[in-house]
Amino acid sequence: MDRLIQYPAQIPLVEDMLNAQRNAMVGVGHLAGATFGANRVAASGFACTPGEGLALTIAPGAILAPGVVDASAYGTLAAVNSALVRQFISRDPVILAAPAAGATYIVSVAPQTADTDDTVLPFYNAADPSVTYAGEGNNGLAAPTVRRDEAVLSIGTSVPEGSYPLWQIVVPAGATAITADMIAVASGAPFYPSLAAVASRIVAPFNAQLAVAMGGYPLNAMVADPTTPGIFWVSTQETNLTTPGANGANWVSLFDGYLSEAAASAEFVSSNYGAQVGDYNSKSLFMRGDNPVYGYAGPNGVVWLSLPTLQQLTAETTARENADTTLQTNINTETQAREDADNYLHGLIDTESSTRASAITTLTTDLTAETTARENADTSLQSSITTETQARIAADDALNSAKANLAGGNSFTGTQAITDGNQFTTKGNYTSTSGQAHDTDLIKGTSPNGTIYQIALREYAGSHYSMLHYIYDGTNFSVYELPQTAYNGGRLLCPAGTGAVLSDLPTSGTIAGGFYTKVGGVLTQNFTVSASNGDTIVCPMAFSGVPNSPQITPAQAIDRDTGSSGVTATGFTLYMAGGGPVELSISISGPA
Repeated sequence: MDRLIQYPAQIPLVEDMLNAQRNAMVGVGHLAGATFGANRVAASGFACTPGEGLALTIAPGAILAPGVVDASAYGTLAAVNSALVRQFISRDPVILAAPAAGATYIVSVAPQTADTDDTVLPFYNAADPSVTYAGEGNNGLAAPTVRRDEAVLSIGTSVPEGSYPLWQIVVPAGATAITADMIAVASGAPFYPSLAAVASRIVAPFNAQLAVAMGGYPLNAMVADPTTPGIFWVSTQETNLTTPGANGANWVSLFDGYLSEAAASAEFVSSNYGAQVGDYNSKSLFMRGDNPVYGYAGPNGVVWLSLPTLQQLTAETTARENADTTLQTNINTETQAREDADNYLHGLIDTESSTRASAITTLTTDLTAETTARENADTSLQSSITTETQARIAADDALNSAKANLAGGNSFTGTQAITDGNQFTTKGNYTSTSGQAHDTDLIKGTSPNGTIYQIALREYAGSHYSMLHYIYDGTNFSVYELPQTAYNGGRLLCPAGTGAVLSDLPTSGTIAGGFYTKVGGVLTQNFTVSASNGDTIVCPMAFSGVPNSPQITPAQAIDRDTGSSGVTATGFTLYMAGGGPVELSISISGPA
């Protein structure tokens, strides 16, 4: 695994940090490839349990899958398409829901690489190192900060392209909840047992402490006898904590039922007849094709030897001599090539060192010049600020001396003119026009054609106030007077007479049995009723005061003498000679 070398006072580069992370990923990937195979997919975790209703909960897990180092640029590092086993992780539990009952679903996992966690990062500002840029080049844009290898889970009736199956979920028709018996490992699921799971299946000497730690040896587990070499035991039950060879132990010898050595010697050719001390016992001798195969019991088990013929030995010797000659030539060529490459690399390093030293000198000079320029600029700016401050103080003093005080307390003398072509003049004169009236002139003016006009407030002693508008064109003198509402109803007085208000205009409308009209303050109601002598006639609309006596006439071809009494704002009592009821027409007027 590659590791970067750093030196004291070396300028750090972003590539150094990125390469450190890439090298670690490459190392882990090759370790995974050595463990599971370079082209094999392996999954761990992802336990599947029922959730609420038709939902499933998938536990965190990881998947190893073949890929490349980086299919796209990694920060400032270029893409690398070298093959590598990659690890993709699902960090948190994931809830998946089966779309409906009555179907078989597959929970799948897909490896996915994405650049995420976008953030607006601070960047170095060469122009002003004390103020950082927001985003590269101060563009204010967010950039991804994490390249995440994620295991993305999904559920469907088939396995999507690029995904791998994990679990098969068979949901019967009509089911409303998923139970554990509906969940099974999917066909082709790349689950591999952990080292802890296979520890009990390794043929190793019996270990009582390990047996307790893993809850006992499983059925058919095989162990070697802890004291006697060549003796092996097979467990006859699950969770076996008994000791092999002990009375009542749940173990049997691996060779139980085989012939004993004495019985075998009597029936078969001896494998050690004539052998001396230090020799190995023979096991077998047979022909396979053109070569004899011989087996013997070595110190670490049976050793099988395929014995060559003389012709095969001669050909192999020649081939090995030729291969040695070719290998030595290749070694010499590679040695020379590496020496040339080392010399070229050292030349590049020396050139780069000289270039960087020159760049640092130039940068130091530029920084010194920039510092001096900024100090001069700060001095000039401070001087300008001082001058501007003094000028503003003097201007404020002059303005405070000249302007009026908006809070009051100012004394004005003479006519205060608002100049607009000399057309307007504001007055405050209070003059008597008669013994009972006084005018306060508010505005006087002369138009460009010579017409004089004036607006004044007139006080009628003991009566009311009016606004007056005088207009004099040199020949005609017109006065328009608008009194208070309490006087004359606030109606305008002008040379043409007294102006009307909306309430002075006539109105009309329908009422029960007829219609009404209202002119000024007089309301007239015309309606028909069917009544008899002595009945109370109620007016459809109430008057504001007692109205005039009504006019009553029969509304049908009949002769009746009629009259009224007890007239009020709401009605009157009918007087009529003869029987009734009779259809009558009523017309009555009074104050509105």
